[in-house]
Amino acid sequence: MKDSFGWSVRDGNEKDMERILSLREIVFGETEKDRKDPRFWKWQFMDGPDGKAFIYVVEKEGRVIGHLADHPRQFSTEGKLVSGVFHLELMVHPEDWRKGIFYEMEKYSIQRMKK
Repeated sequence: MKDSFGWSVRDGNEKDMERILSLREIVFGETEKDRKDPRFWKWQFMDGPDGKAFIYVVEKEGRVIGHLADHPRQFSTEGKLVSGVFHLELMVHPEDWRKGIFYEMEKYSIQRMKK
């Protein structure tokens, strides 16, 4: 899905890890240093107890400028287990704030979850 600002939303995967970690460095700076470790990223997004996270990235000129992940989980409702997801790790490059990136990632994730 291409936008007029020159970016597009797509499914992400492990091949995007380094660019996602670079974005994490820009967005979070010196906080949460352990979260910048590739091993932590793989644990968090690839080895979840209910399966791999659904990763969405926003790309612009070969850079990842946005990231969102839906983590699969089992939830209990009315005594029954149901499958669902929860959002985690929303990031948008500061230079690209207020351009609708989060909104487009959210729309994209909803479309993907409906499939």
